[in-house]
Amino acid sequence: MILIMTIYKQALEIDESLGDMPGKATTLNNIATIQFKQGHYEEAIHNFENALQILIELGLESSANAQTFRKNIEYAKQKLNEC
Repeated sequence: MILIMTIYKQALEIDESLGDMPGKATTLNNIATIQFKQGHYEEAIHNFENALQILIELGLESSANAQTFRKNIEYAKQKLNEC
């Protein structure tokens, strides 16, 4: 998982340097998914929420990705409350 996180962090830097905000949102979601699987629920929630916020700012709050990010946030919060 360490290699995957390194690649996603590099992708995030590229998204930011290119100004690719939809790509940044997707990459943040991917990072959060790894954090979630590692049991780092608070970090995952933070990144899921940042990904969703980007889509909202882009006017994509009703998109399929935004809906997925919302579900990811709900599930991560549920898992955090179970701890």
